[in-house]
Amino acid sequence: MIIRTTKKDIVWNYVGTIVSLSSGFILLPLLLAYLSGDELGLWYVFLAISNLTQLFQWGFEPTFARNIVYVLSGAQSLTKEGCDPDSMGSSVDWHLLHVVFRASKVIFGIIAVASTALAATIGTLYIAAISDGIKGYSHWVAWFIFLLAIFLNLYFLYTVTFLRGTGDIAGENRATTIAKLVQLAVSAVLLVFGWGLIGAAIGFLANGVLTRVLALHYLKEHEGVIEAFESRTKVSRAEIKEVFDAISFVALRNCATQFASYTSTQASTILCSLFLSLSDTGLFSVSMQLGNAVSNFAATFFRSYMPALQAAYSSSNIERQRTIVAKGVVVFWLLIVLGTVAVPVAVFPLVHILRPEKALDTWLFIGINVYLAFYTHVNLMTNIILSANFIPFTKAFVVSSISGIILSAVLMATTPLGAWGLVLGLLISQVYNFFRWPHWVMDLLDTKYVACLKRGFHWLSSTVSKQLFGR
Repeated sequence: MIIRTTKKDIVWNYVGTIVSLSSGFILLPLLLAYLSGDELGLWYVFLAISNLTQLFQWGFEPTFARNIVYVLSGAQSLTKEGCDPDSMGSSVDWHLLHVVFRASKVIFGIIAVASTALAATIGTLYIAAISDGIKGYSHWVAWFIFLLAIFLNLYFLYTVTFLRGTGDIAGENRATTIAKLVQLAVSAVLLVFGWGLIGAAIGFLANGVLTRVLALHYLKEHEGVIEAFESRTKVSRAEIKEVFDAISFVALRNCATQFASYTSTQASTILCSLFLSLSDTGLFSVSMQLGNAVSNFAATFFRSYMPALQAAYSSSNIERQRTIVAKGVVVFWLLIVLGTVAVPVAVFPLVHILRPEKALDTWLFIGINVYLAFYTHVNLMTNIILSANFIPFTKAFVVSSISGIILSAVLMATTPLGAWGLVLGLLISQVYNFFRWPHWVMDLLDTKYVACLKRGFHWLSSTVSKQLFGR
């Protein structure tokens, strides 16, 4: 099968990103209006813990998707690193694809049980420690609903993973978009009717269940894939173990890398709650949410091309790889600049109307956004390295994340910098990664970053010229 990124994939990826981000923004006024300051901070802690549990699959989901691309590109066997050119055939090994599916279902099931157990023990103890000021038991009901959502979201990840592995970016984003809209509607209605945190948790649960149902529906549009997906052909434990051994080598290292990424981004909410009030933590989290929105939107175009980039690697088409990377890098930085200007101008006044007593800090947002932009750029670069099925950056990310948390905690505890101490600590700790891995990618593609930018700007100017002047 030939995997290409089409305009439909790009459009739906943007639609999915916009709906995902805007649904959070649309829900934000309702959260601000119907939750107390402490409840708002606690909700963001819920989300931070959920993101922590996702760490256990972050290494496996992209690794499974990447190996599905290899199989659909003709690979007759899977390797721990790289892609063996001698194993590439002229047709798809459908039985191997079925073995990959069975292995993914087993592994995501184990991850779901282990992650939920961790959240139900350590997470519950942490919530008990920080929620003394919240009266009643509604936040505990919300938390147990949230735990159920965590389990289901993790277990059914194999459905979305297979959609992504087929290169069906459009189908994946249709599923996630509709599910997000339903989450928004359910949460909004329940919040307005006074369900508080429970309403927000039920909406989160509805999102996960519906994503799985829709992903299976869109997967049925791929006849050969769905047949392998639903096949009752017997698969031996030895075959599953063989796939697991090949995939786990990169996946487990990627899990460690993603854990480092979590501590360098999402864990900031938990760290902030240890040094600031829950109310201030909520406002800091809003700025982080806005910054993540800008970075994720800017990276959407690039991420749409990841399956095509992996397919280009498997066929040793380096010129195609250079073109994809050049286009992605230029679009990313252009959108970062536009977003950094647009959010304080257009969004901050709306937040101030809802909470006039607690205004967002524009300069703090810019600092957060600069950090997140460079961090997201590095993640894009490391995803390119991963598309070649190599992972040389685990140690650097782990060391940087640990040192970043320590430095941030020291700055927040010993200086009056407050949230700025957190941002500066994270930023300083990542300087090595910000420069090392983009350089590594340029070496992989046998080019330079400046040449990459020039190629990207040439493509962008040519595209704009054609659209405006027809030439």
